[in-house]
Amino acid sequence: MRGKWIIADLDGTLLNSRQRIGDSTVRRIELFRQNGGDITIATGRTLISAKPYIEQLKITMPVILFNGAKIYDPLQKVYWEEHFLPLPYTEMIMNLYSMTSVRFGLDLLVFVNERIFTPEMTDRISQISLKDGVHVEQLPYTSICGDWKRINKMMFLGGHQQIEQFRNYCKRVFLDLEPGELNSVISEPGMLEVLPPGINKGTACRRLLEMTEGTEERLVTVGDGLNDMEMVSAFHGIAMNNAHPDLKKSASWVTLRNNDEDALVEVIDAIEQTKRVEP
Repeated sequence: MRGKWIIADLDGTLLNSRQRIGDSTVRRIELFRQNGGDITIATGRTLISAKPYIEQLKITMPVILFNGAKIYDPLQKVYWEEHFLPLPYTEMIMNLYSMTSVRFGLDLLVFVNERIFTPEMTDRISQISLKDGVHVEQLPYTSICGDWKRINKMMFLGGHQQIEQFRNYCKRVFLDLEPGELNSVISEPGMLEVLPPGINKGTACRRLLEMTEGTEERLVTVGDGLNDMEMVSAFHGIAMNNAHPDLKKSASWVTLRNNDEDALVEVIDAIEQTKRVEP
């Protein structure tokens, strides 16, 4: 690889509030490639949801999906790596949810490969389905549980306070687990995701470097949410101006622009000028 390599989050980073990539950003990425750089994405989305943006940006490098649980090669159209939730943890969390769903008022999405299931279709579920451009299948709870061995992640949706209460409740119930075994992250406000142990965007970035024989010195990561924390804090990390305050504290620097102002143009300009990101 001749130049820098950017790994960027989608929602809140590459995408503006209308779920689009700005024309200025697209043109700047094309010029960045002409100058020897390249870009790929690290997102919590599924392949189906991320594919339109992969095609729009003509991404040829492997992409990180499911917040690190999958690495996909868009050229060969194969998954290089996939991770699943261990069966014992899946059973415990699903059973805990079934006992407390009324108490906390949360909705549930279960991601099984490229299919997404929910025991109850609600307004929140419909909004997520529309926003991400995915089809959510409604199945009885017992039917969803029939494929526990192939679950990539689970997502709980609700109010901020209810999400925190449920997360803390899970931690109290699972006190016997080793640190990191209950791997959860609030990827967006009101959205709690449970991932396979030890899996996040940061670990996926490292695997991607190993697979492509890339070097950390050439890698720049960009994000805005708490699910970007590991990849932003571990590498030459840049936080968006609209990023979570905790992510800004962990980043090398923060953009002046936000995701509605083509902040990736600012990032690429800084990389090529080498004023803020050291080679």
